[in-house]
Amino acid sequence: MSVTLPSVPSAISSENGVTLIEVLVASFAGIVVSLALFASLEFSVKQEARITERVQASRGGRTAMQSIVDELHSSCVGFGAYAIQAPGTKPTSPLAELGPADLWFISSYGSSSSSKAVIEKVYEHDVHWASTGTSKTGETVGKLTDYSFESTKGSGPAGKSGKWEFPTLETKNAKARVLATNVIPLTLSGKSTIFQFYKFTSPTSGELTQITESIPTAATKNEIDKVSINYTATSEYGNTYKGYGMTPFSDAVVLRLSPSETGEEAVNEPCT
Repeated sequence: MSVTLPSVPSAISSENGVTLIEVLVASFAGIVVSLALFASLEFSVKQEARITERVQASRGGRTAMQSIVDELHSSCVGFGAYAIQAPGTKPTSPLAELGPADLWFISSYGSSSSSKAVIEKVYEHDVHWASTGTSKTGETVGKLTDYSFESTKGSGPAGKSGKWEFPTLETKNAKARVLATNVIPLTLSGKSTIFQFYKFTSPTSGELTQITESIPTAATKNEIDKVSINYTATSEYGNTYKGYGMTPFSDAVVLRLSPSETGEEAVNEPCT
């Protein structure tokens, strides 16, 4: 009698899964893809930061420049004063006399009375630049502030009856308005310079020459015919690295030293 024995399974010739080498290759590929994604993300973030800072620098610098130019265009409105003036009394530090970092001028605001614009208050301004430090790239940066002093009494410019009087020219007596932060000035003759002043070479000449010395004296003599404003604006972070939004700004205002009209009709005539 024959006996049938149960069959014995044959040895397994293959296994499901991956080898160690395949695991290493897959891991390496995953790392490469992850690094590429992180690099792309980092580039996008940095690019967005650059664009944001450029927009901030452009907006802040343009707003500050427009404010200065507008005030100069509306200065000394027809009351016998000249726009650019040396301060009536010696200013107290950190304010300084008219010069590369300080622009002194007179402005006023009126109110309507009997259908006429009546000047009630006169303001002496100092647009003052002050250094706040040095950037990581060695640029001198600072803050541009408009200090305005309201007249305490008077009705006319210096040298006339009823001349205007102002409080002591120190920051505690002024209304301060920050125009821009992280402003980089020009460096001319070793000085940080925001404002440059010019005068006509002669009363009949249309040619202007820059005043480099004795600027307050020129203002006292009513010789300043033009003001040039130049600076570079950065973002609120003060980043001065290349590509991060340092934006140069330049503008100028030519002043008229006497009203274009005389008499009552000249009350609101500006100097520019």
